[in-house]
Amino acid sequence: MAAGAFSQSPAVVWGDEIKIENKERYIDIIGQDENAFYTAKNLLGTNTEFILEKYNKSDVKRQFSKKIHLLELGNQKMAYKSVHLVNEKIYLFATLDNKETDSHQVYCTLLSPSGDYLDMPVLLCDLGSKSRHGSEFEIELSADSSKFLIYHDAPFERLRNEAFLFSVFDLGLDLIWTKRLELPYSHDVFQINEFRLDQAGNLYMLSGVSHEKIKDDRTWRAVRKQDYILISYDWRQNKVTEFAVELDNKWVISVTCGIAPSGDLAIGGFYSNDQYFSIAGTFYFRLDAETREIKAQGMMAFDRHFLGQ
Repeated sequence: MAAGAFSQSPAVVWGDEIKIENKERYIDIIGQDENAFYTAKNLLGTNTEFILEKYNKSDVKRQFSKKIHLLELGNQKMAYKSVHLVNEKIYLFATLDNKETDSHQVYCTLLSPSGDYLDMPVLLCDLGSKSRHGSEFEIELSADSSKFLIYHDAPFERLRNEAFLFSVFDLGLDLIWTKRLELPYSHDVFQINEFRLDQAGNLYMLSGVSHEKIKDDRTWRAVRKQDYILISYDWRQNKVTEFAVELDNKWVISVTCGIAPSGDLAIGGFYSNDQYFSIAGTFYFRLDAETREIKAQGMMAFDRHFLGQ
């Protein structure tokens, strides 16, 4: 199946060279419609504006470039977080440090594809006091772009396991569910690498449970001691389940995951024949969207010629 997917060479259309000006930091591709794709540029030294640009798909020519200034609320400036183009609307996510309530708030404002404001900012969630809880949060669109997830660390508590605060919204900016999840692992050994949201609004977290690396007495090489775990949360059943990403007689050394159009979860990565980080091949699992049970799985070892390249 993998060979067939790459049997044809893709057609490449090169556009003009895109120059990053001194005050521009980087470019994010934020979405596409039938004929064009859109990008956003962050600006150095400010988080109250960004540059929206549109490019033709056919020839990669830029159609327009427009500087967007974020709105103010009560004479307080909002700070840019990210933008996403979904269903011919731009979702602008921003934060506001509300001095009156001493809280860090997350807002979303809808814009047209041309960068015009369609409505006033909508308050999505309150992260609490910035001085006590911090202000970092992330946004993840669902696999079919019908929903989005806002997540951030719960306030740190000694002798408590890792915990996150999650909120899921539809494209109308209405809250679907919100939840504080405390996971069965402590802060010092647990790290989530990826968050995914499926079409039904269920949450997946791909994590690594890291153990301290030790030295092999014979070779003094670093030995990997890490387990990969997929944690899923079904919000309708309010149920958390775990799936250990492991192979018989092999060492999993890297993993990623994604949601298939059917809603099934696809997990893939590389494995080693020993615990010394050497890549020997690739593997995959496909989990049923409803039961979380394995529907298909496979492994492919790399031959010496491929590894030599």
